[in-house]
Parts: sequence; structure tokens; C-alpha cells
Amino acid sequence: MSDDRAHVLDARRAGRRIQTFLTGVTQNRFIEDIEKQSAVLHQFTILGEAVRRVSAAFRTAHAHVDWSGVIGFRNLIVHDYDEVDVDIVWQLAHDDLLAFLTAIEPLVTESPDDEAEDS
Repeated sequence: MSDDRAHVLDARRAGRRIQTFLTGVTQNRFIEDIEKQSAVLHQFTILGEAVRRVSAAFRTAHAHVDWSGVIGFRNLIVHDYDEVDVDIVWQLAHDDLLAFLTAIEPLVTESPDDEAEDS
């Protein structure tokens, strides 16, 4: 497996975990639940770091994916953590994450081991 493919799979896995963590969770509950926030932010950090590790050539070849937006959000979480707005996290998790996962889905081919690791 190429490193790029491995990193994209890691990003997809983190994104799917965010979706799982928020299944059945209302925005109000998310805003009041520091554990949910921490879990989601951790997965966004992993997602962003995985994307950051994807080669520039791969990102250029798949310019339709918002690689820089994902990396930028990771940088905000890591370096400017005190400026993270949980309402924006909620919005990203519900509006933008699905678009990102849909965009990267064709870039990976799954093996049976990959699916087992997503859970």
C-alpha cells in the first residue's frame, strides 16, 4: 500500500469515527458534552494530520479535494486551540465532513482489513 493511500485511509477512518461519535447527538448535547467535543476534535486532528502527510503530488493530482481546508482546521485545533468554536466544529462535522469523505472515497480501494479497522 502506498503511503498516500495509507494516509487517505487514516483520514477516512477518522472521519467515519467523527460520524459515529455524533450519531444521534443533538447540537445542544454536543455543545454541553466536553467528552464528545474532545473525541471529535481528536479525530479531526488525526484526519488533518493524515491529510498533511499526503504527498503534494497526490494532492495536486486530486485538486478537487479541499486538502488545505482540512490541514488548516487541524492547525487551528493544535496551535490555536483556545480559538476553536464548538458551533463551527458542529457545522464542519455535519456539513463539510460528508463532502470531504465523499471526495476521498474514490481515491482509496478497500481491502477486507481496512473495513475491519474502521470500526
